[in-house]
Amino acid sequence: MAYTNPSEINWSIGIQEVFNYVDILSEGWFSIFLLIAIFIIVLMGIARTKDFFEAASISGFVTFLVALGFFFAGIINLNVLIFIIGIAVISVGLLWLVTKKS
Repeated sequence: MAYTNPSEINWSIGIQEVFNYVDILSEGWFSIFLLIAIFIIVLMGIARTKDFFEAASISGFVTFLVALGFFFAGIINLNVLIFIIGIAVISVGLLWLVTKKS
């Protein structure tokens, strides 16, 4: 498989072209792993001060916002965005179930 030469990319467009180029090289996995890393970093940062389920719902929402920006920039496709929305809904649902029992 022949990859695009870095000198053929118009780097003056912005950071989106950098993400697109790295995403082409990694066959679409770079943006997914970046979103997973954002979820974990926010989760661990907030879990120190709040309940785990609150931290999971907040990190799911933050990851959804970042994924929405990535989707509008054309970095991720719709399937990945739907998966991130599912994670956010599940984490908020778990928070709702835990707070309802208390």
